[in-house]
Amino acid sequence: MANFPNPETGQEKSQGQENVKKGKTTGSIIVIGEKALLLVLLAMGVFYFLPKISSLESSFNILASLKIWAIAFAFLAQLFSYYGSGLTISKCASLSGKKISVFTSMLIYTASTSVGLVAGGMLGSTASMFRWIKASGGDNESASLAASLPPVFIDIVLVLVSIIGLSFLLIVHDLTTGQITIFLLITFGLIIFCLFFIITVRHKRQATHILLKCVSGLFRTFKREFPEEEFTGNIQHLFSTWDYLIRGGWRGPMLGSTLNILFDILTIYFVFQAAGISIPPIVLIAGYGLPWLFGRMAFIVPGGVGVIESTMVALYTSLGIENSPAAITVLTYRVISFWLPSIIGFLLFPFLNRNSERVDHLTH
Repeated sequence: MANFPNPETGQEKSQGQENVKKGKTTGSIIVIGEKALLLVLLAMGVFYFLPKISSLESSFNILASLKIWAIAFAFLAQLFSYYGSGLTISKCASLSGKKISVFTSMLIYTASTSVGLVAGGMLGSTASMFRWIKASGGDNESASLAASLPPVFIDIVLVLVSIIGLSFLLIVHDLTTGQITIFLLITFGLIIFCLFFIITVRHKRQATHILLKCVSGLFRTFKREFPEEEFTGNIQHLFSTWDYLIRGGWRGPMLGSTLNILFDILTIYFVFQAAGISIPPIVLIAGYGLPWLFGRMAFIVPGGVGVIESTMVALYTSLGIENSPAAITVLTYRVISFWLPSIIGFLLFPFLNRNSERVDHLTH
């Protein structure tokens, strides 16, 4: 008996092939868009910095005269800054009882920062950190804590540093209305978050009930089944973690975040020393905190590229440092603290991905 092709089956195959093609096209567009955004940001950085470097000859003279000993201390300070990042991640992962070494956490932080540079900014960095923490001996809970909590502690330290700088800038009247407005909005958001945190912890049962209603409503909107038991369990784990933090578990992550920011400030201090610029500590802090806070606000922008540099140079220039030395110093600092570690992070991909593939193979 002859077999005739089913026209509906052929139509379904054709439609499936079209969907695959559309998916590939969409993925290509997203990748091209990310690369285009990065190029635009780099172009904006070049456009901004070229006018700042008023004389290429004087800039080269500044670079040639940089003191080697001070640059060496800047690299050493940055190494301790990354140790602080690793300590923060390690302590956050340990909140769930999992042990991830500080050295491994440093490697993961460095590589995940590189991921954020080319794929999604902070979102891409967080996703890659979650995967690599799991591959290094963590579970879903510890990976979630290690990927989500460190930015909160870092932001708290940055806000405290920014308050010191802001107070000085307000005294010397070197802060624009826009910068004051943005900082106040950040501070207001942090206060709201703290109030929400306190109220939620004090009223766990009511908070859980409200969260269940809100999330289940979202699932019904999208016509999906709501895993209530699993969601409630995750909420209980979250409350347990918060209770542990309140009882003193915050000390480790806060120590790591403080070391991270303190030694990063020392890095730019030694770069100023290398350029022969004597800078008072209060001026150093005033030009550091706000640019980093603005850069972290723009979480889609990878590494705060362009935002941190431009704001930092503008503030240091307004505080009495000439354009060319300020621009060269900030660029050198960013090379030491961001661009070189990003290159190292890319080199770590094969090692970390090999661990991830081994874990994926064992769990399937």
